[in-house]
Amino acid sequence: MQHEQVREEAGGKAMSTEQQRTLRFLAGSWRGEEVVESSPWDPESDVMSGRFDAHVEVDDGILVADYSEERGGRVCYRAHGILGCDAEGYFLYWFDPLRQGCCPAPARGHREGDRLVFACQTRREWARFSFELEGTDRFTFRREVSPNGVPGSPIIETRFDRVHLERAAVSTTAPRGEGCPFRGVCPAGQVMALSERT
Repeated sequence: MQHEQVREEAGGKAMSTEQQRTLRFLAGSWRGEEVVESSPWDPESDVMSGRFDAHVEVDDGILVADYSEERGGRVCYRAHGILGCDAEGYFLYWFDPLRQGCCPAPARGHREGDRLVFACQTRREWARFSFELEGTDRFTFRREVSPNGVPGSPIIETRFDRVHLERAAVSTTAPRGEGCPFRGVCPAGQVMALSERT
């Protein structure tokens, strides 16, 4: 239902070249070091690892993203984001167990130079998300949330680097599909592996 609702909002709206380019930039696999400030949800400041995996849908008009934080090798936070554009500009839906995104109402967004900034506010919560685009393979993600509806300070800042997936033949003797990340679509007699590099 979440994706269908977003598709209805974005459907039929002409997107600018800049908007499409921005969503395409964020598509891909990203990894980065994350600085976490103390907050009502986590009283300890820390440095963790962040993951951001996203792809575009609906004629490049919607970006669907999965985000996670890892501490000590264990995932401690997950979220699902949906970014898109409509007649009012950019919008962001952010779904997580802690409800840190003013959902079900979207956060409205706009470009400030190389920064894409989203903000929303309810009587109980204030939230701002920003993506600062850097070059072609890096962006800085900041998440600011306040539980009392008053603007606060960043609680998360992550510098993400794009992960480039490389194909490398690791075997030529395995039968079709065995050990293949593409589940049976590899040519017979060849197994492919995906490796990550930033």
